[in-house]
Amino acid sequence: DIIVHRARGVPIPLNKDILNHFIVMEFCNGDTLEKLVSSQGEQDCDTVRSWASQTATTLDQIHDRELVHGNVRSKNLILDDRIMLVDYVTAFPGGEVNSKDLSYRGHFNYVSPEAFTGVYITPSADVYSLGCSIFEWYTGVKPYRGRNSAHVVEKQLYASLPDPSRYRSGIHDTKIESLIRSMMEKTPKNRATLSDVISE
Repeated sequence: DIIVHRARGVPIPLNKDILNHFIVMEFCNGDTLEKLVSSQGEQDCDTVRSWASQTATTLDQIHDRELVHGNVRSKNLILDDRIMLVDYVTAFPGGEVNSKDLSYRGHFNYVSPEAFTGVYITPSADVYSLGCSIFEWYTGVKPYRGRNSAHVVEKQLYASLPDPSRYRSGIHDTKIESLIRSMMEKTPKNRATLSDVISE
């Protein structure tokens, strides 16, 4: 398929008869959210809500096309005149790919637990990854840290989520903190939805 990255950040298949896969994207001239958080630290609550809502809206449109992005993280979100989600190389059909067959499961700091448990991956995996990202924007740090990538993945699988309020120095927002916890539930069916993020 030829995939065009339109203004709102949604990949659109144009011709399913073409064997090769192309991704055509508009030019993004901004910084990644990873770079912004690295230089500025935690973001104010209004900014966190705006970034979360814009990203969730884009993901919602991707999921409507029965795709899972598979690599939602701050490095793949660019702030231009709006938030742009990039790197669709890892996207795959939702509910049709078993995690044991994935060649790339996502970055260890943002990967959902089910990516390592031999189940079929649904769009809820992107919700978890976005939850990790929101935690990072809200606190200035990633939710799980460890000695190495394997240690972090182990925490993604089994550790309780650290209380985001412990890492925030600015004004606390209990609704954002509750949303993060709900998005980062270990069990996919217990997670918040993208509609919850957008309405927040």
